[in-house]
Amino acid sequence: MKNLIIILVSAVLLGGCSANYEKTKSGLRYKIIKGKGGAKLKDGDFVKFNQIVTMPEKDTVLNTTYGKMPGYVKIDTGARTEYSYLEVMRKMSVGDSAVIVLSIDTLKKRNMIPDYDNVLKRGGQITFKIRILKKYSSEAEVNADYQKDMEAENLRQQKEAETAQAAEGKALEEYIKKNNIKAVKTPSGAYVEVQQQGSGPKVDSGTIASIFYTGKLLKDGTSFDSNRDPKFNHTQAYDVSVGVGGTIRGLDEGLRIFSKGGKGRVFIPSVLAYGPKGAAPVIPPSASLIFEIEVADVKPAPARPQTPPVIQK
Repeated sequence: MKNLIIILVSAVLLGGCSANYEKTKSGLRYKIIKGKGGAKLKDGDFVKFNQIVTMPEKDTVLNTTYGKMPGYVKIDTGARTEYSYLEVMRKMSVGDSAVIVLSIDTLKKRNMIPDYDNVLKRGGQITFKIRILKKYSSEAEVNADYQKDMEAENLRQQKEAETAQAAEGKALEEYIKKNNIKAVKTPSGAYVEVQQQGSGPKVDSGTIASIFYTGKLLKDGTSFDSNRDPKFNHTQAYDVSVGVGGTIRGLDEGLRIFSKGGKGRVFIPSVLAYGPKGAAPVIPPSASLIFEIEVADVKPAPARPQTPPVIQK
């Protein structure tokens, strides 16, 4: 749906852009698509706007506020605005849209980027497509509106996360059923297959579990880390301090099913692992994981030294 919104907005912004580009004093190329005659922007105004930032030659969207939090900016007489979208905003009114083209070579000449790289390449362009939504004459007005938008954005992100979490949990549950895996579900939603329970001390909060493990991506079974496989260059047992954030939440919960000598697999949704960001370069964003584990030892965590009381003189 988000991609569809971007495509539709781009089409609206580009529609009616048959006129030639104009240029600002600094050489910035732009087109303004007039709206319904809203108030003209002036220095000192606070502006609320939407934007899509793209690299046309790569058909790549670098950033967008559509479907997210709008942008806010002050048109400041004293600020340096040459060769930026602020230079064009001064020519716009509420309801107007604009297409603004920046040359990467010019940005480099003006020392506005440190150097060329894999994204900002010699001869390339960056296109800003902006739409002016509102203007405010005071900081109090913009702060009040910003707070409303922030609350709406937080709710959107929460709903998006809950939807993704539910879908991921369902997919993991279907994987367990499809592969006829006998597993128990932890309170937060990981699944544990007990192949051997173990008969020694039980793993619990306040213990240190020394484990051997292999971590795999659920999607394709690729191993991303292991202290069993010499190619990962660490074959000693890994000590996990349980119940104090010593490892990812799904594994922390899964280990508590076992005792010393236990073996099994822990199936972990990304929300209980590395989340939407992943852990580059080995774990992609929103990746569900499998840990094959063996609990080699369970021992009490060492007592923390007590801090002596501070005596006031």
